[in-house]
Amino acid sequence: SIAEYPIPSTLDTESTNVLDLPETGPLLQEFVPVLNLASGPEDSLNPDGLNMITGLLHVISAPNNSTNSDSFLLINAENWYDTGNYEGRPPTQTTAVATNASNLDTSTQPGFWTQDGAANSAGYMGRIPEIFQQAFGSARFYTGWSTCYSGISRYSIGPSLWSLDPFQVFAEGDDNNQGTRQLETIPYMNYGYDFEFFDQSDKYLGGPRAVEWAQQGTIGPFPPASPLWNPLSRGVYGFFVPGTRTFAVIGSTDGLTTGIGYKIVQDDGYECGGPCAFGVDDRYNYYWLYDVDDILASEDVYDPQPYQYGIWEIPFGESGTYRILGGTIDEEHGVLYVALENQDYPRYADDAKNRPLPIVAFDLRDLSPAAHS
Repeated sequence: SIAEYPIPSTLDTESTNVLDLPETGPLLQEFVPVLNLASGPEDSLNPDGLNMITGLLHVISAPNNSTNSDSFLLINAENWYDTGNYEGRPPTQTTAVATNASNLDTSTQPGFWTQDGAANSAGYMGRIPEIFQQAFGSARFYTGWSTCYSGISRYSIGPSLWSLDPFQVFAEGDDNNQGTRQLETIPYMNYGYDFEFFDQSDKYLGGPRAVEWAQQGTIGPFPPASPLWNPLSRGVYGFFVPGTRTFAVIGSTDGLTTGIGYKIVQDDGYECGGPCAFGVDDRYNYYWLYDVDDILASEDVYDPQPYQYGIWEIPFGESGTYRILGGTIDEEHGVLYVALENQDYPRYADDAKNRPLPIVAFDLRDLSPAAHS
């Protein structure tokens, strides 16, 4: 579901106590289950049962959409668990559209599309700065994703970057048979899963160590996981840093000191249902910074390497206790908004489901952080 909240007018609090942060106030638009609004034949109504929204793109002015709206939302989505697009298996649908971003409750959702990159590309989205658009084939928008949920064989083993034209969803002559509809996406950075050489592929970010873990039944601790990229690394939001030549990706990683094992018993006695770090506290918020020139000059899409990466001690992140869930950027004002996991608000002790997410706002013009919840 998607809702719209107002942004508080004051974001300059210097408090380090999450209880002191201003709250957003009443909803501007109530939650709407956008993935279940598809119209058309029965077999076009979310046929793959997508249940996780992975990215949103607010686009101003939608030509030929016949909705009389001045903007729309492009929505990337997937299933939390999927074993991947194995050879011979068609990719799942990846993308939907809410035709009226200003009134989600009355918006139509004319079926689903599949991006060329499938789950390799269908996550975070944004605008390509005008200075780079020609180099990206005159594309104005981008999309990308990484190993964020269960079933890494469907993903790019490292953050990806693809160009995207969101107006394709309103192309003339396109019918509502969503099973035949494809969105062209062009890869510029992608570390695709290698079915033939899964555990030794040099095409992953960081090479074979990116998929390295101890087998089930092994007793930890284990060798430290790769600090560049490992099976628990998640790049949840990528963006062009305003006024720079940097494409930044933020998210989290685990296992840097105690290693990673599959369905192991952690140091507190908890038995994991999949891969996890041996140390319960061995988790960190993280960043990866790429030079756009390096991405554009790379011979292969798996060649780009970040010029810097590491632990990000983000305010209210409590040294990785509360992971980065996502982000968005206000390009006009140079503000980066980063959403963190729910925290322990005493006043929501009996209503954990409705605890507000802390959102940290960074002024990228001087890198001074402010926050609201």
